[in-house]
Amino acid sequence: MSWNYEDPNSWYKTYPSASGNRQSPINLDTSKEVFDHKLVERPLDIDYVCCEKGELSNTGNSFMVSTGKNCVIRGGPLGEHEYELVQFHAHWGDDNDHGSEHDVDHTPFPMEIHFVHWNKTLYKDAAEATKSPDGLAVVGIFATQDALELVGKENYQLKNVTSELCHIRSAESKPVTIDVIHPIDILPDREDLCDYWTYPGSLTTPPCTENVTWIMLRRPIEVSEEQLLEIRSLECHDGGEMVNNFRPVQALHGREIRTTFE
Repeated sequence: MSWNYEDPNSWYKTYPSASGNRQSPINLDTSKEVFDHKLVERPLDIDYVCCEKGELSNTGNSFMVSTGKNCVIRGGPLGEHEYELVQFHAHWGDDNDHGSEHDVDHTPFPMEIHFVHWNKTLYKDAAEATKSPDGLAVVGIFATQDALELVGKENYQLKNVTSELCHIRSAESKPVTIDVIHPIDILPDREDLCDYWTYPGSLTTPPCTENVTWIMLRRPIEVSEEQLLEIRSLECHDGGEMVNNFRPVQALHGREIRTTFE
């Protein structure tokens, strides 16, 4: 079933989960975050290997890179369960003042990348996990430069994706193969992977199922203005420009936002 970002507040009419009390994204309110020493004692382990090939496609709502097997995460809020990376995609705005799905103290970023994983400990495949409790874990990364600059230097690790977007500009384009994709290189430096927010949430796109453990990295990555322009050149199903493909922040409804930092 098709959907778009023209009126995300009406998604619940077709996808009932979208009106639940555990929806994403949220505003990461630093005045309400809670330091959890147990997360530090059981570190998050992001164990990504180099994928020889990845498939890049235009979904009509974002670009998506489908990855190979053997990229997994465990530990932290995931406990002993192992989650396998299945794809990553992004959300962005029509300018640099907005674009991310999550906010930090009501401040958005130009872009947010989501690495989507399924629980291979409990379920046989991603399709089953997507519909099941504790089925998914998403690692989210903000794209910016620093507190003073909204857009930074070129991200060379992301370049092998953005340089191929011209081949999938139309939503009707066929997927293309990326010869080598190393997801770990897109993330912040390894020492920065220890600092994150985590909370129980949902998919930010329909069907908005409430079975996602969110892990939002505190440290953003850098992306250049040219790369953002390449991303904004993508087209939706109707041929219009693919921008502002983010859902508004949702109510917290008493959920706890835990952190690994004080």
